[in-house]
Amino acid sequence: MKKLSFLIIVLLSQLDKIAAQSPLVDKNRVVDFFQNMQYEDAISYLLDAEKTDSLNMQILGYLGYAYHMNDDLRNARKYYKKMLTIDSNNTSANQYFSNSYSNTDPETARTFMYRLITGNPAKAVYYRNMCDLFRRVNQKDSAFIYYNQAFRISPLDSRNGAALADLLIDQKNYQRADSIINEGLARDSLSVP
Repeated sequence: MKKLSFLIIVLLSQLDKIAAQSPLVDKNRVVDFFQNMQYEDAISYLLDAEKTDSLNMQILGYLGYAYHMNDDLRNARKYYKKMLTIDSNNTSANQYFSNSYSNTDPETARTFMYRLITGNPAKAVYYRNMCDLFRRVNQKDSAFIYYNQAFRISPLDSRNGAALADLLIDQKNYQRADSIINEGLARDSLSVP
């Protein structure tokens, strides 16, 4: 009986140490900061938590977002990069870098978009975004492959159909382009794309 009591006391003391070593960030508090656009307050709150748990992906992601929204892109990049060193397939970090490089360096942006596609092969939006990156550098053949895949995954999304039809028209494949456009119009005649 004494041994059991001793073990319980030791276990409870260890749980206190474990809880002290990994502080939980109050998600509601962080969301309140973000909703009220109090990014500096969020950064202060999160930096305290990061001091204790510098590898916590949730904290790093929140910090990257808070810095980005506070227009401190250097620090935002620092935290998203740290996330990628921990997990090179992290969705948030790869999306951030793909978006940030999409206008200035589409080739680098494609590296991050490729990771997103590899990690989430059933998401048509990633294929469509990859197409846009290829089109920016006038690589229409490569763009066609990805638009075609986006359309296969999500044929009811009018953006996929319109983009694929646009490339088919460039290739003078009017019959298939008309077919895709007509199917899209039959589903939703008010769709802008």
